[in-house]
Order: sequence, then C-alpha cells, then structure tokens
Amino acid sequence: MNTMKRIAVVSSTALLGLSVFVVACDKSAGAAAGAVGSPAGAPPVGAASVDATNYKLELKPEASYAAGKEGTFQIIVKTKGEYHVNDEFPSKFKVLESANVTYAQAKIEKLKDASAFALTKCSKDSKDSCTMVLTVKFTPAKGATKVGGELSFGVCNKDSCLIEKKSLDSDIKVN
Repeated sequence: MNTMKRIAVVSSTALLGLSVFVVACDKSAGAAAGAVGSPAGAPPVGAASVDATNYKLELKPEASYAAGKEGTFQIIVKTKGEYHVNDEFPSKFKVLESANVTYAQAKIEKLKDASAFALTKCSKDSKDSCTMVLTVKFTPAKGATKVGGELSFGVCNKDSCLIEKKSLDSDIKVN
C-alpha cells in the first residue's frame, strides 16, 4: 500500500480578490476526497489575527523594541477541532515592506529555513502537529512602524486540507 499522501486540487474560488484553495489529503488509494468550506467572512487585509472556523492565526510582537537592535515577532497558527497543521506543506512567509524596518530575510520558506518554524504535536502520542510558530527577525528604526507580512500554510483533517494565504500586520513601539 502506498503510504505517501496524494494531494489533489478540488476547487479554486475567487471571492473579493482573495483566492481560497480546497485540497484533499488522502493516505489510501481510491478514498473519496471531501471538500471543506472556507471561513465565511474574509478578514481585513493586515489584521493582527484571523479567527477562522478551523484555525486561529496571530501575529505576536514583543512588548517593545529598541531602534537599531534586532528583535523578533511570531506568527502562530493554532488549529481547531479535528484539524492539524499540514507538516508537509511548504509554508512560507513574505514580509511586509516598511521604510522603518530591515528584515533578516524578505521571504522565509519552511523548505529552506526549517529552523524558523516550530511545530508542536497535538498530544504526546500524536503524529500530527496542532500549532506552528514562525519566528521572524528584524531590526527597526526609531519611530512608529508596522511589522508583518503574508503567510501561506495548510491545515488538514482526515478527509481534506485547506491551503491558506493570509496577511497580518501590527503596529510596534520602537524606543
């Protein structure tokens, strides 16, 4: 029996300029792929968090930053219900360009920068991960600024996977 996952695009829908892809993940040959609907309301571009039906996505900055000194913020994906983070999906983060911020990397890709992505198993005995944390390094200049970017990631249940692309940003305090 083939133990590799088959991935097939089930549908693609454009809604208000946002693309949502529903993907089926299947470990057994010939199993039916079920489609899962996308979250009802699309979040505003640049939200500090997205609370969808199957996951919660958050941008967590530190309390404050010093001008000219490297700092970090985290992008956190926590799945809900029967969903888990798709460990095999090539997650990536493209930073928000800002005049007051210099990022260590403009694009962080899980396949190339695995150490930037931390996965936490759903339980001690689980093979699936329910939380993914991405740590983004940057150096801010003095003054008001925003940090953030766009995360591409996947969450799955036993029947299907959702491939998501969401933008997050947050104002930060720089001393």
